[in-house]
Amino acid sequence: MSWYKEANDKYDHIPESNKGGDCFTDAFEYIFQEGVLKGKNNLVIVHAIIRPLMGELAGVEFGHAWVEDGDTIIDTSRNNEQIEKQNYYLFAGLLEMPTMESQQFKIKTNKIKTYSVEDAKRLAVEHGYYGPWDNQFDDYVLDRGEDDPNKH
Repeated sequence: MSWYKEANDKYDHIPESNKGGDCFTDAFEYIFQEGVLKGKNNLVIVHAIIRPLMGELAGVEFGHAWVEDGDTIIDTSRNNEQIEKQNYYLFAGLLEMPTMESQQFKIKTNKIKTYSVEDAKRLAVEHGYYGPWDNQFDDYVLDRGEDDPNKH
């Protein structure tokens, strides 16, 4: 079932090829394979509300998921492409621009939820799906009907 990255009719203008991705499932499957089965407990699964600065989805806000290994992003929706975290966050619109007081970029923590391998495993079992698990994402997920296990 591909129902991620959409929210009602918000994204009608977006090409169909950019809708309905499986990023939450892909990220969970990666963290399960690498974290649970292979014991890489340092991995973190990230669910975020992003607004890309470039590309076909520039300026469109949507829910997205990936895996982090320290300062490296593993973009599981792009064949596990590895990207430097600061660059990924910048292009995903997850960094606040520096101010006069602070000359550094700050991460928009209100747009991001991170989960350890153990937390992800527990939440997937509790909820019966691979994410998103936080209600902050409700406006960024398509209403999937009466049989939707995520429906509140």
